[in-house]
Amino acid sequence: MKTKDHKIYLTHGYYFMHSYEICLVGYKHNPNKRVGCLPHITSNVLIAEVRKKSQKPDELYELIELMFPSTKKIEVYARNNNLRFGWFSLGNQLGESYDKWLLMLHCDKCHCALKPNTVRYKAKRRANYDLCERCMTEENK
Repeated sequence: MKTKDHKIYLTHGYYFMHSYEICLVGYKHNPNKRVGCLPHITSNVLIAEVRKKSQKPDELYELIELMFPSTKKIEVYARNNNLRFGWFSLGNQLGESYDKWLLMLHCDKCHCALKPNTVRYKAKRRANYDLCERCMTEENK
C-alpha cells in the first residue's frame, strides 16, 4: 500500500486509481530437495511511503531476505535506484548513470586510475594486465 505523508497515495492508472502494487515472489529448486524458506514472516500487506519513480520499499527486500536467507536472489525489471547488494538485477533501464557500476581499472605499472572512456592498453599474452598511455609510451621508447 502506497502512502505519502501518512495518507493513502493514489496514482493514475489506465482504468483505475492505484494505491497499491503487487509483488510476485517465486523460487526455483530441485523437486527432491526442501526449499530453504522461512514462511509466516509477515502478512501479505506492506505499507510504505512513496519514493522515487518505481523505487521499491527497502522493507520489501528485507522481508524477502528474511524468508529466503541462504539463497541467490534476482530482481526482474530493476532500475538503478533498486540495486541491492547480493541481488542479481535485470532490467532495460539499468545503465551507466549508476556511477558505482563503472568498472575502475588501474595501470599495472604506475597504479594510476584508468577512468572509463580513456585510452588503455591491454596485454595480449598476459591476463588482466592493463597499462595507461604514459606507461605504454615509456615501454616503447
